[in-house]
Amino acid sequence: AEDGIRDDLVTGVQTCALPIYLSDSTLLKVLPSSIDRFSPNQIAQLPSNFFLQLDQNIVQKLNRSQIQVLDPKQIASIPTDALPILGPHLKSTQLKELSREKVHSLPIAFFKSYPHLFTALNFYQISLLNQSEVDILGDSIIDSWISQSHASPEIASIISNGLLIQLSNKSQRFLIPNLSSNQLTALGPDKLLQFQYKLRSE
Repeated sequence: AEDGIRDDLVTGVQTCALPIYLSDSTLLKVLPSSIDRFSPNQIAQLPSNFFLQLDQNIVQKLNRSQIQVLDPKQIASIPTDALPILGPHLKSTQLKELSREKVHSLPIAFFKSYPHLFTALNFYQISLLNQSEVDILGDSIIDSWISQSHASPEIASIISNGLLIQLSNKSQRFLIPNLSSNQLTALGPDKLLQFQYKLRSE
């Protein structure tokens, strides 16, 4: 049981092959500082409000297998300042419960470093970002976001003119229904004529 753990709250040695399930009374006694000693199976049993107690020092002790079993509600409960530490190991599906307030509180550099996490978010989750923050993400990440099935042309409201003209033709065309008159002017008459022709040809 080289990879196992011993704990006075758990009987025997825990291994991935032999999961030990914790009772509700035992879960209530788990200390946040001991979470890194638990197997992925045990961590998955912890209630989401347990994760409200985690800090950066505790979170950085978690390994990839422990992080990737966390469900979206557990992830959403982790304090904002500790969440970026998980970035290298997070799966895009784990962020679907993040509130738009928490998304807005995260450093924009976090999403710049892990673009797959940003592109997994829906428009409501990113709606508190401002144009300057979206500019930092850049055209490549925004193009990728627009290509997702959850994409909404409402994102046009937080895209600056400068970023708009850098986006791909496909993205610009997607945004057309929600562009302001100022944004349409920024695209220019030639681009608008091009999109109008394509729209009529379908």
